[in-house]
Amino acid sequence: MKSHIRRLWIFVIIQSVTCQVTVIPGFVGGQVVLPCVYKDPVPQKVFWRVDDVNPVFDIIDWKPSTASQISKYKDRVSSFPSEYSKGNFSLLLKDLRLDDANLYECKILDSNQPVVVQLRVSVKDEQKTTTPPPSGAAASSQRLSVFLLFAVSLLI
Repeated sequence: MKSHIRRLWIFVIIQSVTCQVTVIPGFVGGQVVLPCVYKDPVPQKVFWRVDDVNPVFDIIDWKPSTASQISKYKDRVSSFPSEYSKGNFSLLLKDLRLDDANLYECKILDSNQPVVVQLRVSVKDEQKTTTPPPSGAAASSQRLSVFLLFAVSLLI
């Protein structure tokens, strides 16, 4: 008896998901807007996460929610509720810290394609301000004042 080999072809359809990462620069102590705009239909549930799981901010039934927010972001994150109906779920992150630098995901319920934002935080170089030496009339006036002060001290 011949052995028949049956070939079973399995076709796997893989949906390719392309995820673009938007890089946002920020400075320690400053603030940034982390963008998240979603087209129609406008979702009612949006979840901002860092490290893929840590809650930063939620929008549930078009209302901001910080109930599950990790303490690191307490009183530093807000959104723009008047923009929700337009599909804008961007966040404002204030009082930036170096450890805020990370990948942030705006996860839209019923969408398998999150908006990913990479926040880079750096220390802003403080420009050193130096007082320039006096010049012109100001310098002459200053030298005259020093001379008069010296002359008066000799008389006393």
